[in-house]
Amino acid sequence: EWVADRIRALIGTEYRRGPGSPARGLVAADFAILMRSTKSEEQDGNPRHAAFSNALRARDIDFTLSAGGSVFDRPAVNALREVFSALEQGPVDRNQADALISQQVRPAYPRVNVRRTYDVLADWGRRIHQAPGAARQRLFPQALLIDLLEAFDVANSSFDENVMRDIGLFSRMLQDVESVYLSVDSTHRFRSVVRFLQQVAERGYDVSTEDVITRPNAVTVSTVHQVKGLEFPVVFVVDVVPGRFPTKRKTFECALPEDLMATALQKGAYENSVAAEARLFYTALTRAERFLYVTGAALLPNGKQQKRQSTFAAGLLDDELCSDPDVMPEGLTAAPPRQEADEGTLPTSFSDIKYYLSCPMDYRFRKSFRLQSSGARAIRLWARCARGYREAA
Repeated sequence: EWVADRIRALIGTEYRRGPGSPARGLVAADFAILMRSTKSEEQDGNPRHAAFSNALRARDIDFTLSAGGSVFDRPAVNALREVFSALEQGPVDRNQADALISQQVRPAYPRVNVRRTYDVLADWGRRIHQAPGAARQRLFPQALLIDLLEAFDVANSSFDENVMRDIGLFSRMLQDVESVYLSVDSTHRFRSVVRFLQQVAERGYDVSTEDVITRPNAVTVSTVHQVKGLEFPVVFVVDVVPGRFPTKRKTFECALPEDLMATALQKGAYENSVAAEARLFYTALTRAERFLYVTGAALLPNGKQQKRQSTFAAGLLDDELCSDPDVMPEGLTAAPPRQEADEGTLPTSFSDIKYYLSCPMDYRFRKSFRLQSSGARAIRLWARCARGYREAA
């Protein structure tokens, strides 16, 4: 609760990256909540991040959870995979289509055009499962994706950028498939595409890495390991209590012979130690550009015993440190919140600059969100989506 309240209080306060840098107000993307582990279960059965993510959600503060979750936990992506899986089984009849739309598609794409979706499912069902002996044809998974997104009326749905990034990640999966299969010309090959989505893509596309790299306008809730090399204006290092940060000492367990691993183990490899935990704690502290908070709860969810202060927190000694949770940083002034430009997606060539100036949002769809950009229909679809963003603004 305290962490979420402090984030809400600091959003919209002035921040400058350095002397002479332009001033801007802090936004959600400028904050990170870092912990030793996000997925470990609390005594109440919830993952460790839940107390923080629920508090942010209760205050309508967007966040991205870098907890190693599957990209298919995202409704927009999961619905697309479910449609591909349904088409793998054979032509989709009207009853199957109705169930698919009501259970999977509509919750993620509320503006879905039902009749147009019927037509897409019927057309692709025939083409994927053509009769034996029929002339071979070239089918492209990206074309199916574009047909579905048009039927789901994505262009007029005014999805936020996080949903568009999710769709872009699914598009990239299909691009990776098409780098192996130039086309899907048989039922067997389409089945391979679906198996890729169900098995390989489930583990191979780390949504947390995608979030960290593209930095959406949302608070980052993450493990320390996940954000190595990144910095944030405001960082909260949480769960700094004994047994959690530093974590309990663990020894290496493996089926490999001990004598084979002896040399590495003697050097401390594959085991956590106080020194290793201290290095990780230092990494967490140095992610902060301006404000750093180190916190720990005396009583954990469903816990019965009071937690002592972590030795790591107790070792932070400096005259400028403040231990009063009610004191705000000095010199805060209000400023209009504005997210820092993502330099990784700015145009760098003459053609890119010309394209960017014509429609920055369309450029971002294809460059930052990695939405498939070849083919006239795909280009028209993203242009309509970008136009919807401009009109909504």
